[in-house]
Amino acid sequence: MLVGKNWKVEADDKGALNVILWRRNTGMNVKTKKQANSENWTAYGYYATVRNALDALVDQGVRDTGLVELRAVVARIDEIHAMIKDALAKSDLTKTSTMP
Repeated sequence: MLVGKNWKVEADDKGALNVILWRRNTGMNVKTKKQANSENWTAYGYYATVRNALDALVDQGVRDTGLVELRAVVARIDEIHAMIKDALAKSDLTKTSTMP
């Protein structure tokens, strides 16, 4: 499930029953020190539930604000919640979801 432009949540396909939160990376390839021509995804974290993964996404969004101003933090939280609701609306999870 794509959440916004730079995040996605997927189930682990190796049978470990993990939920993986992925972050999009575009830019410099760390190994070659050259500009990457394509995007890639890096595992941000592994979680037991989708809700835990989405909570981690919100937490990272808060940290990205630098916690400088409360209005910026609240605005970022609202923005991330809107991205999550939009992603849920586009997926089949809305039939079984209990997310507010």
